[in-house]
Amino acid sequence: MRKVIPTFLMKRIDKTKLDDVAVLLYTSGTTGLPKGSTVTYRNLLSLFKGWDAALPWNLKDENLSFLPPAWIGEQIFTVAQI
Repeated sequence: MRKVIPTFLMKRIDKTKLDDVAVLLYTSGTTGLPKGSTVTYRNLLSLFKGWDAALPWNLKDENLSFLPPAWIGEQIFTVAQI
């Protein structure tokens, strides 16, 4: 089921390129100062496709979000699949 997306958002999505930064994730800083890591849309979609190949996503599946939003796993399993 496709969600209704406002026109202004669709225009913005259409301008987005695969090599644009999708998310900025931070390390915990346990071994030094925290560092930001940029993840592109290409990388995020590639990670999701790999997961989807191993365990195919079904439209009837439900997902329980349990990881912190700043973790890459959360971005792959809840954001990239949309």
